[in-house]
Amino acid sequence: MMGGGWNLPVGWYVSLHGEASDLQTWLTALADSRDAKVFARQHDTWFLTSEQFDVASTENDVREAAFTLLDELNVRMALSHATLPIALVTVDRIEDDGAGTRYRVSTMSSLPSVRPNITQAMGKDDFENLPKVEKVRRLLSQLVRSRTWEDVYRTLEFAELLVGGQRLLDGYVSDSKIYSRLRQIANSYRHVTVPKNAPAIRLDDGMRHLRTIVRAALSHAA
Repeated sequence: MMGGGWNLPVGWYVSLHGEASDLQTWLTALADSRDAKVFARQHDTWFLTSEQFDVASTENDVREAAFTLLDELNVRMALSHATLPIALVTVDRIEDDGAGTRYRVSTMSSLPSVRPNITQAMGKDDFENLPKVEKVRRLLSQLVRSRTWEDVYRTLEFAELLVGGQRLLDGYVSDSKIYSRLRQIANSYRHVTVPKNAPAIRLDDGMRHLRTIVRAALSHAA
């Protein structure tokens, strides 16, 4: 049970995790939305609610509805505002007395979900033949699941294909040298032969650069 002081209407909510700039964009873009509404940070937490939650009787009902809703919103907002994925963290109930009971969800990075038809490895040709919305869904899914240098390379490949190729993406990113270095190192790790003269980039820094590159790709999706 959490303490009082929550300036929210009574009902079900989910708390969100993501970059502050993206959450602020969601707050503004969804201000007049009928299917979802974001509430600005309270007690260091961002909240999402929806009319879909009104019929829920348990936290599990809310969680499943939120997974589906966030999957849709992540793709929609990526296409319209180049935002990166927002994840569900907890399910919350705000009661009449203003105290919220918080239920922890088992995974931090929940969305976008991987649809059954794209759970298998996908090659370039398969990716290129997807409709744009599915390309974006696949790119976001690949990004949130990236943990290794091989994942970084695959995400870069998808980002390049989304905008029409490596040369075009190179022109869209803010730092083409970082993009080139990141691509070289990620590709080298795929073959377990890191070039001796390759400038070192730590994996955590690589992931940060990767997110910036993906955002550039979303801004120029073909």
